[in-house]
Amino acid sequence: MTARARGTRNRQDAHRAEERALIELLSHGLSEEEIQRVLARALLALDERGRDRLLAQLGEETGGTLRRLLASRRRSRTTAQPSPGSAKIREEWEKAWDKWEGLRRGVGARGWPVRRSRAPLGGAVSGRV
Repeated sequence: MTARARGTRNRQDAHRAEERALIELLSHGLSEEEIQRVLARALLALDERGRDRLLAQLGEETGGTLRRLLASRRRSRTTAQPSPGSAKIREEWEKAWDKWEGLRRGVGARGWPVRRSRAPLGGAVSGRV
C-alpha cells in the first residue's frame, strides 16, 4: 500500500469515527423523528456544490443512491420512485429474514404452532393449535 493510499484510508477512518460520534450524540439528545428532520433540513440547505461534495464523500454506492433519490424529488410526482440502494435492500431482507426466523421458532416440535393457554393457574401452559 502506498503512502498516499494509507493517508486516504486514515482520513476515511477518521471521518467514519467522527460520523459515529456525531450520530451517538444526536441519538442521545434527539428523537428519531427529530434526527430525520435535521437530516432533511441539512440536505435542503445545501447548494449544488455542497450536495456534490457530500455525494462524493459518501462513496459510489451510497452517494449514487442518494443522487438518484434527490433527482427523483425534483421530477414530477407522476414518475416512479427510484430503486433503493443495495444497503437498503440488504436491511429490508434482514428484517424479513429475522421475522421469518421468529415465526419458525414459534412452531412446535411436530410442526404445529405453539399456543399459550388462557387456562387458569394449574391449567395447560401450551398445546397444539
